[in-house]
Order: sequence, then C-alpha cells, then structure tokens
Amino acid sequence: MSDNNDEILLQLKKDKKEKQFMTICQTIFTVNAITLSVDDKDLKLRHLYSATGIMGMMSDALEASVKIPKNMCAAEAAHQFCFYFLDNLRDPESMIPLWCMKY
Repeated sequence: MSDNNDEILLQLKKDKKEKQFMTICQTIFTVNAITLSVDDKDLKLRHLYSATGIMGMMSDALEASVKIPKNMCAAEAAHQFCFYFLDNLRDPESMIPLWCMKY
C-alpha cells in the first residue's frame, strides 16, 4: 500500500510541476505578445504574437512540460524554454535546451 501511495504522490508532484511550467509559459507568452504588438506598427512581427503563432508555441510547451528533468524546477524550465523558443528573446548564440528537443 505504501508503494502505491508513493507513486500517487510522485505523480501529483510531477503534475504540479507541469502545470506550473504551463502557467509561467502562458504568462510569458501573453506579456511578450503585448510587448511586441505595441511597437509593431508594420505588422512584421505579427506571426510571433498572433493566435496561430501562440497556439503553436502552446503546443510546443505542452510537449516540453512532460520532459522537464526531475532536478529542474518549473520556473527554470519555463525560462529555458521561453528564452529559446520566443525568437525575440533568444540569444543568437544559444542552443536549444536538450531536455525539450523533439525526437
């Protein structure tokens, strides 16, 4: 019985981390979209903050949420994810975080 309870607790902890990751990512996506749209008078960056663009990012974030390493907190995972996948936040020399690569 104890093993089963431990498994349930581990799953709940994992689910909590995934939800925290998604909440942080959604917040960053929203704030980033607002920031980009304010100065995008020529609509050249619209693909980054449109519903279609954000939907693609959310899909990628959902996929990444189940791959967060056990020793990484949700906030660090969201930071790594967003600062790579959001074009305007990416350092030109950065590499995709290995944990969220698609295989």
